[in-house]
Amino acid sequence: MRFITDKKRDLVIKIFSSISLVLFSLILGVLLIYPGIPSFIFSKYTFKIKNIFERSCDRVSYIIPDPQYSHINSKYAKSNDSVYVRYDYDGEPTKCFRIEEADYLTFQVLPQGFAKDRNYVYFGKTILPEADPATFEILKTNSGVYTDYSKDNKHVYFQFKLIEKADPNSIKILNCCSFAKDRNYVFQAGEVMPNKNPETFQLPR
Repeated sequence: MRFITDKKRDLVIKIFSSISLVLFSLILGVLLIYPGIPSFIFSKYTFKIKNIFERSCDRVSYIIPDPQYSHINSKYAKSNDSVYVRYDYDGEPTKCFRIEEADYLTFQVLPQGFAKDRNYVYFGKTILPEADPATFEILKTNSGVYTDYSKDNKHVYFQFKLIEKADPNSIKILNCCSFAKDRNYVFQAGEVMPNKNPETFQLPR
């Protein structure tokens, strides 16, 4: 009986070894034909782990209030020493995206969807290029209404876009929507309006 049992065991081991060898050969052949598969699987798996907060805001514990409208929460939130920006999509749950570069301790919300910390200025999850947090300000109309224009001591921005030709020392908001000018140019939504004299320009009616 012991002899028969040993023979069966040896047979099982041989069968298992053969199957393993076949599977290994098949996997190796697939990898040789499609070498990008391992990195795709790994990146997809880590993406799911990394973006737990990007699927739902249910676990975000602290929603930062908007300083412009104290009764409305801003789109920024904090949780577990991290900062998130919330996006609402029509018919879909709100999603939270982690701002990797944000400094939790110094992060503060500004009006018009802007925010800053000790290192960067943000519009949503986008970092404003070259913006200086210490001198950054959001520009207002003459009546005190915040606009999508902002500046620091060296640059002017429309939302998150750097306006290359704008002069921060002479920039002036013309209305609450999209028009502004400096000593050299007239801008609409951050773009230079060709053939427009800033000294004589009149808002369209």
